[in-house]
Amino acid sequence: MLSIFPSILATPEKGWEHAAKITSKRAVLMRYALPLILIASSCAFAGTFIASDDVQWVTAVWRFIVMFISLFMGIYLADFCIRISYRNLFKTKPDFTRTLIFTIFSYSGVIAVIILDELVEDMFFISAFYLYTFYLVYEGCNIFLGMKDVPSDKKNLFIFLASGAIIGWPVILRGLLFVTMPGLK
Repeated sequence: MLSIFPSILATPEKGWEHAAKITSKRAVLMRYALPLILIASSCAFAGTFIASDDVQWVTAVWRFIVMFISLFMGIYLADFCIRISYRNLFKTKPDFTRTLIFTIFSYSGVIAVIILDELVEDMFFISAFYLYTFYLVYEGCNIFLGMKDVPSDKKNLFIFLASGAIIGWPVILRGLLFVTMPGLK
């Protein structure tokens, strides 16, 4: 299932077509989301030692935990926001399994940026690639959620809200965890 990751990033249309065949949220969580979250968290752990020579293990473990929690909880919070946006904009109740799978695969760009950002020091412009999430969500809406015939004003608003939730929740959660645990910095 991890073969979808480079496919969604390189050719989103083909990646989403492959993802549309998957119906098990458990399989997506266990064989796609968790491995990618663990890779990104491990990069945060390793990035701690790359960034500084004078680092304690506690700091590296703390960064691993913060990254893991922010990405894992971010999926569910973003999915919650996506379902509310979908229900309010389209006046229909979305399928929980479908929106969760959509959210997880849409996270591919965010996780790729986090992996690069954690391993490469002093390249602040990498964060600009978060904007690629808007394109991934757009393609996912057309192919995975079947919104090709939806009026563009509602679809564009949904894309904006969904992308904002997908990009924003991990950042917000990391910030909250940094603020609530200042002694570990």
